[in-house]
Amino acid sequence: MKKNILKGSGILVLIVILNLLSSSYFVRLDLTAEKRYTLSGQSRKLVKSMDKPLEVILYLNGDLNPAFDRLRTSVTDMLDELAIYAPHGIKLHQVNPSAAPDDKTRQEHYVQMDRKGMRGLSVNEHDREGKLSSKVIYPWMELIYNGDTLPVSLLKKNLNLTPQEALNTSVSELEYNLTEGIRILAITHPERIAFIEGHNEWSEAYVYEATNLLSKYYNVDRGRLSGNPEELLPYKVLIIAAPQKAFSEKEKFALDQYIMNGGRVLWLLNGTKISQQEFDATGESATLKEDVNLDDMLFTYGIRINPVTIQDMQCTAIRLASSAAGTKETYTTLPWYFAPLLIPSDKSIITHHISPLKSELVSTISFVGSDQLKREALLSTSANAHTLPVPDKVSLRYVEMPAEESYFNERNLPVAGLLEGEFTSAFINRLTPDSCTELSQGRLQKSKYTRMIVVATGSIIKNEWRGEKDEAQPVPLGYDNVSGEYLGNAEFISNAVNYLAGNEQWLSLRSRDYKLRLLNKQAIAQRGLWETINIGIPLLLVLTVGFVYSKRRKSKQ
Repeated sequence: MKKNILKGSGILVLIVILNLLSSSYFVRLDLTAEKRYTLSGQSRKLVKSMDKPLEVILYLNGDLNPAFDRLRTSVTDMLDELAIYAPHGIKLHQVNPSAAPDDKTRQEHYVQMDRKGMRGLSVNEHDREGKLSSKVIYPWMELIYNGDTLPVSLLKKNLNLTPQEALNTSVSELEYNLTEGIRILAITHPERIAFIEGHNEWSEAYVYEATNLLSKYYNVDRGRLSGNPEELLPYKVLIIAAPQKAFSEKEKFALDQYIMNGGRVLWLLNGTKISQQEFDATGESATLKEDVNLDDMLFTYGIRINPVTIQDMQCTAIRLASSAAGTKETYTTLPWYFAPLLIPSDKSIITHHISPLKSELVSTISFVGSDQLKREALLSTSANAHTLPVPDKVSLRYVEMPAEESYFNERNLPVAGLLEGEFTSAFINRLTPDSCTELSQGRLQKSKYTRMIVVATGSIIKNEWRGEKDEAQPVPLGYDNVSGEYLGNAEFISNAVNYLAGNEQWLSLRSRDYKLRLLNKQAIAQRGLWETINIGIPLLLVLTVGFVYSKRRKSKQ
């Protein structure tokens, strides 16, 4: 008896000690193969730094199919993980925009969501009896922090992925999407970036969407180059978007010394150009090399833009009038081979999991010079491309050409690249141009460790406008008017600038991949059998154990 009391007391003391330890120390085990419930160090640090509570409104609710229900569960699980480290907590509100007493109220809900930039998704599905039903769901959430609100999309859209793969990617990028939203809301002292002007670059109107996107992270300025590189040093990244006039040696010197001091540049440069006026009038125009006097600089840094124009079987479409004179106006949709869909590299954290990019009049790049730099292709053509050298014509007659592989016989041509390392100055062994000012530490011949991205087209950052005068509205960056698809342009520009600015630790969260473990379709067809096995075998085991136990008790009596 005494022995049993001591044993019980020891167990009780052990339980008390474990409870005391658990209140002081926090331990969690993640047994999943991909460590999907393990937050990164920077995510934990970010959430711990929040000095106010975070509110989350989750709109992915209602009667969801299993795939979207899994996404919703993953969102709530991720919020639970983040809440553990949030000193002021995370408050979750779940709202179903489709819940309404009548259709009129429901439509009003949908309009309000659309005004906030959160577009609904129409989902068609069959029930077990094969009956087709349609519903509208909203794979969105809103983050509210310190009085500011930010909508966050939960559904990853990628033309290269099946719906199941897109949902799986959405789950794998949840940590990135959530922490990215929190990071944007928590920024108090944004760094500065700038668009360079003075060479007929895209005007502010045509980079409106890119500016609006980047202003979430940075203070975005616009300005002209002088001969003083010191004026550029406050800027983390410079963006040069489709210049059409030549850079002077004085301007090039300022850019070069900015780079030598560790500055970063996103170059969006056209390799060729056409006469838009001639093309609009006749439907064709000869190509010319777009010479803006930067070739020598880029060559020194290790890259060349080739004066060719790409045609690609994988492209966006063009609408052409096809009606006869005097009849009702009709249009025909045809592939426009001069507007290739650029393929992002899946090996880079800049382009991982993003959709193809909309583009037009694209050239190729070549890496040249020393292999000491890190050099990586970011965007390329499809496996069915063709290049036209200057001065071959860009012409509407190509829309009548059949897509034959014997013509489109060039594969995966690189059109954008990353260079990273220590660059040699383009002004080494050269006199300082007149009217130029050297850096306070003197002229630099070798750069600090830095980065640049070169894209052989300026089209990927340009947004169109619809409407006229006061009613004009910018078209979202990357939106294709013909197909109605949102392509990867905005995500590429955002990721490229964030990487150049040194925020790659956040982009690395997007490179996590979760294995898609799908159910066996043949096994699903035998649903009744598996339900019987899953329910019947455990019940049979319980009855068997009960029967054996009862028999043994009777035999002992």
